[in-house]
Amino acid sequence: MFLLILFCGLSFCSGVQNAKVQRETSGNSFLWIIAKQLARLEDKVQDIQKQYNSKDKEIETIKEILQSKKFDAVKTPTVVFKARDLRTDVNLIGKRLVFPNMIVNHGSGYNRRTGVFTAPVSGVYLFSLQLCPEPKASIHMHIKVRKSGHVIGDLNFKNQIGRQCVSANGVDFLSRGEQAWIYCTSASSSGDVITIADHGNSFSGVLLHT
Repeated sequence: MFLLILFCGLSFCSGVQNAKVQRETSGNSFLWIIAKQLARLEDKVQDIQKQYNSKDKEIETIKEILQSKKFDAVKTPTVVFKARDLRTDVNLIGKRLVFPNMIVNHGSGYNRRTGVFTAPVSGVYLFSLQLCPEPKASIHMHIKVRKSGHVIGDLNFKNQIGRQCVSANGVDFLSRGEQAWIYCTSASSSGDVITIADHGNSFSGVLLHT
């Protein structure tokens, strides 16, 4: 009888101990699951933070680009001129054309007495020439820059059909102080070869970028 009671007691204690171990194991498993979920959340937070930092860097880069463009726009000064009409339209061969009537001369680069434009600042300039040859007259003009007589524009035309105007353009980089002008290389006559009525003849230029 005593042995039976002892056996039952030992069995009961073993069962209690097993239940306790099972509860502890179950509790540890639950804590492990919670820890794993927290680790995953922490990884997601870090990923979101990295994405945010990346976007923030992109925004800063865009701001720098926009500020740079704005600075460039402010840095480039306004230089533009347009002069029209001709001082004379006879005996032009081998001479520089002079357009004395100023429409605009922002930057004071064009000299209406000499017909020469002098770049007030270094940069890329666009020059335009428009002339109206007399009927049956032919003309050949160059837009020249003082780089050993560098030609950046060429107007070669013979008027076959009556009154009309033609144009030529040229683009070049001019250093500050360099000059540009219109030069007549040839004409069909030393007399009147260009129509001077209605202000159709002009020479213009503009600074595109420094």
